[in-house]
Amino acid sequence: MVPDDIFKDVPEAIIPKLTYFNLGISEPGSKHDPLRFIQELCRPEDYVILKVDIDAISLEENLVKTLLNDNALMELVDEFFFEHHVTGGAMTTNGWHKPPMLGLDIVDSYSWFMKLRQAGIRAHSWV
Repeated sequence: MVPDDIFKDVPEAIIPKLTYFNLGISEPGSKHDPLRFIQELCRPEDYVILKVDIDAISLEENLVKTLLNDNALMELVDEFFFEHHVTGGAMTTNGWHKPPMLGLDIVDSYSWFMKLRQAGIRAHSWV
């Protein structure tokens, strides 16, 4: 999807208030680290949505672990979307044939989402 498609239905009054990054990253702390962007650009009164869908399991999990271990960062994120690739997930038998690199399972995923929700983040998973 190209940015023109993303923004076509956004009301004109909202566009100057919207920040959208669709950049590849190689590791947390890298040039395009979304968590660094959030820390540097956002204030608690901003509405911050973070979607993690990199399809590099270790990178995704490192980002989520970084978020989970930083209370100040979690206070900036309002809504979180994450497709956690784990053993025992709904897609394990429906397309995810490669085992998770870090060996996490659905129980770990529930634990992460519970911690995010307890911190006040609307955390969503999808498959």
